Amino acid sequence: MKSFSKSSVSVAAQSPWLDPSYSNLYQDEFVHAAENSGFPGFEPLPGFKWIQDNNGVDLFFMGLTKLAPLVATPGYKGGVSSWTAPPPSGAGNCIYMVMGRDVAGRVRLVGGNYFSEPQTEKKLLCCSHAFFSLFDSASELQQQHLVNAVITSSVRTDNLQMLMDVSRMCEFFYTMPIYLLVIDAPYMHLHAGPAVVRGSKHSDLSYEYFGEII
Repeated sequence: MKSFSKSSVSVAAQSPWLDPSYSNLYQDEFVHAAENSGFPGFEPLPGFKWIQDNNGVDLFFMGLTKLAPLVATPGYKGGVSSWTAPPPSGAGNCIYMVMGRDVAGRVRLVGGNYFSEPQTEKKLLCCSHAFFSLFDSASELQQQHLVNAVITSSVRTDNLQMLMDVSRMCEFFYTMPIYLLVIDAPYMHLHAGPAVVRGSKHSDLSYEYFGEII
């Protein structure tokens, strides 16, 4: 994947998130954003395009290595069919990630992996500069409340079906959902997806069987 730097690939063995040879939903989105298709209906998701345009792809995936540590799901003959990120505190844990520019113009990413499913709440109007200024001046507990507030306030009623679908998918695979909010005044882009990396060997086609299962 072209978006990965050499420094990221050099530590790829530490996490499949950083290895471009294993694909995942987010890698696919960044590839799509880099292609920047202008065809109607095939435009890249705005949050991922913002990250791509602002050279934040490496930072995003480094964030996933911290927030979504992966365990392997074995396939046939020692292969790995996928990696998932079981919730550290039990069912219901979610990953919240907030990304944007601070007042100094730096692209930054903050988040945690022990939040709950977001619900629609009162809107909290916040640009990225203001968010990171508030974050830097807050205590750790206040920072947690701030991240929670800005994520939940970004959920609209037309997001609820998407959030429900992601939650069901993650419950099935026992992995955490990732809620990504990209803020860049006056826009706030919320995206959600499962913490899953596809493996290199889903099945072995040389393994065949016929007969009664007893």
